[in-house]
Formats: sequence, structure tokens, C-alpha cells
Amino acid sequence: MARDLKKSLAVLLCFGLLVPAVGMQSGYGGFAKTYAHNLSWDVKGVECATTAADGLVVYQAGTEARRLYSKDYKFRNSYLMVFGKGGRLEEIGSHLLEENGVQLSVTVPAGGFMIAFPYAGYTDLYQAFTVAQEGAMYYNHTFTVGYEMFGEYDAKKKTFALRYDDPVPAPADAVQFLFIGNSTTYVNACPIKFRELAKAAGKPVEVTYCTEGSAYLEYFAEGGQYDARFKAALKKRRYDYVVLQDAAGADYTKASKALKSLIPQIRENGATPVFYMRYYSDKSSCYELTEKYFSLYEALARDYNTVYAPVVVAFLRCQEHYPDINLYADDYSHHSKEGSYLIACTWLYAFLGISPVGNAYTAGLDAQTAAALQECAASSIEEPYRESSPTSSFTEDGKEYTNVALGKSYTRTGSPYTREDNMWSDTDSATGKSLGKMTDGFSAAAGDDNAIAAYKGSEGAPTDVLIDLETPYGLRAFETDLFGGTWGIADPSKAVITVSLSADGETFAKVGELVCASFKTNGSWTSGKFSLHLAEDFVARYVRFSYRIAASPYFCWTSEAVVYGTEWEPDYDPGDINGSGEVNALDYLIVKKTVLKTYTPRSKPEERRMNVNGDAGVNLLDCRRIKQICFGQG
Repeated sequence: MARDLKKSLAVLLCFGLLVPAVGMQSGYGGFAKTYAHNLSWDVKGVECATTAADGLVVYQAGTEARRLYSKDYKFRNSYLMVFGKGGRLEEIGSHLLEENGVQLSVTVPAGGFMIAFPYAGYTDLYQAFTVAQEGAMYYNHTFTVGYEMFGEYDAKKKTFALRYDDPVPAPADAVQFLFIGNSTTYVNACPIKFRELAKAAGKPVEVTYCTEGSAYLEYFAEGGQYDARFKAALKKRRYDYVVLQDAAGADYTKASKALKSLIPQIRENGATPVFYMRYYSDKSSCYELTEKYFSLYEALARDYNTVYAPVVVAFLRCQEHYPDINLYADDYSHHSKEGSYLIACTWLYAFLGISPVGNAYTAGLDAQTAAALQECAASSIEEPYRESSPTSSFTEDGKEYTNVALGKSYTRTGSPYTREDNMWSDTDSATGKSLGKMTDGFSAAAGDDNAIAAYKGSEGAPTDVLIDLETPYGLRAFETDLFGGTWGIADPSKAVITVSLSADGETFAKVGELVCASFKTNGSWTSGKFSLHLAEDFVARYVRFSYRIAASPYFCWTSEAVVYGTEWEPDYDPGDINGSGEVNALDYLIVKKTVLKTYTPRSKPEERRMNVNGDAGVNLLDCRRIKQICFGQG
């Protein structure tokens, strides 16, 4: 029946008895289709600079892809639409600069073509352009589109035709995402690629942008310059997730202050805040910046009990395993088409729990490249990044050593370095109180990082950091950092750093000098990570780091003091819970209260001393045994 119908239609067309209806499109996927919009324009120029044609210009690719540079064709004032071999729209953008821009060229796929047009005189074409844009933010670059449009260039008639349907609402069950951030989010339409990956995986998603170039999260917070825009976005609809991304120069203090305003508004909307752990833009400092961003976003996610997408880890894995894949745009700062696909793949796994491996959507990339990027994104989730950091640990002599200084209080000698914005300072300019940067778990990646806690000493006198660990530990290793080499801050390679320990905070014993294996240069800064590892545990409660700076102005430009320790238990007999040297009635009373759940052991060593029979826990049997011992019954 179908074969007979097709034969009849062919006969009618042959004799001119059937004329294709307006809007009928052939050659793009089988049977003809009628589109809501069927438009055409005269072509004003072919293969020429846009300035020479005063209107729509067409550029064609042959059997191989073709790269067009803005310096040659003057795309600075033009809107661009790139079509693939089958006529489907693949990429759009505008205003490519000739130099010093995010993107300086555009690639036309093999067998495809591109149009460039000005706004003046092409309002209907610009309207089609904005439909394909789907609310995506862009600036002097192009990006892969998800919207279905078809173009056709008739070289003989010198006309360009465009056919497309009106947008359809997202499915009612679409997961709603709002993206807050800057160009690290919006360049190359990462959210749209994320949506298309989810769609290919059978998960409907809708994305909304609230982004601005170079914006910090504080700009969207209460009183910020984009505060109204953020509030308007939240009023627009209820979201399932709000993705937060801060600027490259962000630090924990500034980000936390902004989030205290943003998070309550997000949760009032009914959405869950999640974090996009941005990538590094300086490959020469990839490891330091990976550590910086990983520590920052991991801490923020921990603060708000939510998840993060470790994009910086995915970038590092790709750089290590697939160095030939270029993740960066022409300015070597923003991400490329490949980089945006890697970002979107990481979001897919982190935010929706869907592995990108094997996803059919490739955003116009070749299958091999897409597969490699999918693999790197999956690796960043399945094989978590763990670099040596103040929150790491190690095992030695059968014992685990962790950073027991984390979050502990300390005092410092020397004059605090103060600024109104608290940059590089460890003292709050408003209250005069310590900001606690030396034990907050965040090490600076460079000397201009806000994790710096600077103090100024004097000639011949060290700057001391005295940490109270609150209880004795068996201490094994110590780490700190020091920066200098610019702005008159002394060279860290000439500094001497020592560690002294004390049980009572009064009598100290020097246990050694910290050594730096190598010094690194990051821009105009020189930095060193200093460490000391003891042969055996030294039991102490107080730790003093002494920084002796070699040259004026004697700034101690450092960010973190790390102390690796393990729980320490005195040689008490089982049952001697209070450490009196004997098992007595007080020990019995403590165990009895523990069994009755009116007392909670203060430490694991104390709990172990209660468990005299060595079974699964503190119970009635332990209570009876201690009673027997302390009253001479056994």
C-alpha cells in the first residue's frame, strides 16, 4: 500500500499535477516536512569579507572542514550560522574579533556552509538566530546549538533558505537547572550541551542562564550589581538545582560570604544548590590550581551538604592522558568546544548520576575525541582526586596520622598585616579577631591568593604560630608553606622554619627544622612547601612553628600550618579509666553510667579502657568485671 502511494505521488509530480506545498523540505531525513517558518533571502556576497558585501555572505566547505579567520573575513559586526553537510544548523555566534578575542576563527564542517549577516535589514533572520540561541549567553564566540533548523544555499539563484518550527515547551517532568556564574559557565554553551547529553540519556532537562562575564558570586548576592537579576530568575520558576560557579580569584572567605545570601534564597525556591568546580586557565600551574579549586569547592560543598562537579580534575586527567586534545579557546583562558563538552559530561555524572561514557550526543566532535572526553569526565567522578593537602592523611607503623591542627585555635607573634577587604590578612579589619587561616585547611596556590595569612616580624626575631591541639597527640610530621620574591617580600628560600613541641604550653623542645625539597615559580611569586618528618611519635599538645625571615620587611607570607598526629593513649591498665594508676570505685561508676547511657566516653582511648574483656563494646560484662577488680573480688 505504501509502495503504491509513493508511486502515485511520483507520477503526479512528474506530470506537474502536484506542486510541493510552501514550507515543504526535502533532503533532510527522508519524507518532506512542513515547517512553521519557511524563509529565504538573497545572498549579497560569496567568499568575501563581510565589509565588501553589505548583507548576507555565504562561505562553503568542500570535502574537508574549512577554518575561517575573522582577520580575513571581518566577522566583528556579523552574526554567524554554520550548517552541516545535511543542512542542519550546528553552530551559531557573532562578533568574532580579529585579535585578542576568546575565539578568532570558526570552522565549517566538510560539505557544509556558513552564513554571515548584519542585524540591519535582517530582523526576521535575527529572530530565527535568537530562537536557535535558546537563551544561551555568549560573547565574541560561537557555540554548538541543540535547536533543529535547516538551511539551504542555492548557488545558481544566489539565495539562502531557512526552515524551522516554533519552540515547544519542555516536558512537565524536565529537571530544571539554573546556572549562576560567568564565562567559565556560558562560553560554548556548556548548559545546552549538558541538556543534550541528558536528553540523549533519556533524561529531560531544561536550563536557564543567570551569568555575566567576569562575575563573582558576590555580584549576585544581596546588594550586588546582579542581585535583581538573580532574584528575577528565581521568581521565574521553581528549579530543581542551582549550579554555582565563582570567579578564578575567588577564595573561601569571599565565596562563603556570598553564599550566606544566595543559599537561603535558593532553598526558599525549593532548589538544591550544587557547585561547579571550575577548571584552571593556566596550564603551567595546573597542579597548584587543581589543588586550589578542589580544596575550595570541596569545602563549600561540605559546608552546605551538597555535591560538586570536579571539572578541574577532569581537565587535569585529560591533560595528562590526552595532551593532543585542546581544551582551550584562542585566548588560552576560556574553554574550547572540546573543553565545553568535557564540562557538560562532568555535570551529567555529578548532578544527575548518569555516566557520560557511550552517550550518543557528541556536539559535533569526532567519535574518538568525544569518547576520550567522556572517559575523563567519568574518571573525575569514579576515581576521586586526592592530592597531598592539609586535610590528607598517611599510615605509618600501623597507625593513621591526620591533620590534628585542622580547625584548632592559635596565637601569633608579629604585627598583623591588615586590609579592609582582609586580603592576605589573618586579622579581621572590623573586629580585630583572627580569621583562622593558618588552620582552616586551605593552602594558597600563589602569593596573591586570599588564603595567605601574613604577619610582619622584625629583624632577628621569628614570627611564631603557637597551636593548641586541645589534647595530647602522638605527633609525627609537620608542614607549612612560605611565599615571596615580589613586592619586597623576602625570598622564601632564605628563610629558616623550626618546630618546637610542649605538653603544657610552657616548656618547649625543638624537634627539628623544616626542609623544602624544591621551590616553585608561579608568575612573579616564588613558593616553597616545607616539611619535617620524625622517626617516632613525640607526645605533645602544643605546637610552635617559628618562621625566621632573612630580609626586610620580614613579612611571614604563609597560608597553612599542618600537624600530623595520631591518638595517644597512656599506659593505663584496663579498667583504669581516669588514669589514677589503679582501678577504683570512680572507674566503676564511670563504666556503670556508660552502660546506663547517662555518660558518653570523651575519647576512643577512654572507651577502650572501659572494654576490659575486649569484646564488641562497653557492656554489663565490663561493668561486672571492673566491680570485681576494684572491690577485690577477682
